[in-house]
Amino acid sequence: MNKKNKNILIILGHPNKKSFCHALTESFKNGALEGSNKVTVLDLYKEKFNPVYDLEKDKQDAKKYQKLVSESDTLVFVYPTWWFRAPAIIEGWIDRVMTTPFAYSFKTIVGNFGKPVGNLNDKNALIIQTYGSPQFATKLWFFNLPIRRIKRGCFNVIGFKKTKFYPFWRVPFVSKDKRIKMLKKIYNVGLKL
Repeated sequence: MNKKNKNILIILGHPNKKSFCHALTESFKNGALEGSNKVTVLDLYKEKFNPVYDLEKDKQDAKKYQKLVSESDTLVFVYPTWWFRAPAIIEGWIDRVMTTPFAYSFKTIVGNFGKPVGNLNDKNALIIQTYGSPQFATKLWFFNLPIRRIKRGCFNVIGFKKTKFYPFWRVPFVSKDKRIKMLKKIYNVGLKL
């Protein structure tokens, strides 16, 4: 069985070029390229992306990013988890790009009431997140909120077929050997995509 080569869009949301998020991005990208996929990296800080919604400018700016999304099979979000959520630059990108009627529309149920229907049903998403906290703290005390919120509140609404998460826990506190294993793991995810 032959694997279909994919068009992958990586959305990176970390300001420090020496961060582990940048290393994970590079490792994933290298694996995906070795797997004969086409990869585009969108570094939101390098782009000087403004996450603040601006009614006048947004339609034109959003079209550029919506075109990248339209051309992609898989979107890969790479970011640190700060305050149990994605950084504002990632949240703002989603707010500005995943808009109606591009990412979803509304199906009328009764009168003025409708439910969202996703328009990106041919896409998959991967979320590569780093955490400073241990896994048990996020899952026990915060009920896995960072993952549930982006999957249910956003990606299910816009219709992604599949969303997979790759959380990396306690990143500032793990050994160099552990980080190397993390990088190899994400390289293999890119390779096998």
